[in-house]
Amino acid sequence: MKADLEKKTGKGVEVSGETGGVIRYKDSGFALTGRYADPDGYPNKKAGEADPRRSWDVDIPTRTSQSGYTIVDHVSAAHEQAHVNTMTQAFQQFKDGKWDWNAWQKYSAFDLTGKDLATYIDDEIKHYDDGMKFLKDFLDKCGPSCPAP
Repeated sequence: MKADLEKKTGKGVEVSGETGGVIRYKDSGFALTGRYADPDGYPNKKAGEADPRRSWDVDIPTRTSQSGYTIVDHVSAAHEQAHVNTMTQAFQQFKDGKWDWNAWQKYSAFDLTGKDLATYIDDEIKHYDDGMKFLKDFLDKCGPSCPAP
């Protein structure tokens, strides 16, 4: 499909995205000042134990490059936002005391193995499936004469 779009329109198609990058943590005690907290220097507490970082909010950056095609950009942005949503839910596991900080750090750095890696891969497949369904619905509505958006 990429090669067909390039031939038809003369535009190159490059799509990339990233979620994670430099994650920042907002200390809820300083919400009005917007101070971002540094998680280093805190001892790791077991899941369920009190940890001052459990009151923090998380800022998970995401970026996508522009492809020149509105529909492709939309699907790419939705895919990366789905990662943000999944990571935010994972951070909530830490906030709720179900995970310790080290478990969150491994997850947020994509340092996964075994069952955790399988869960991440299943989630990645779901995000791609959602994107492909969106594109299929778009093409079904547009019909055979659908221009490159």
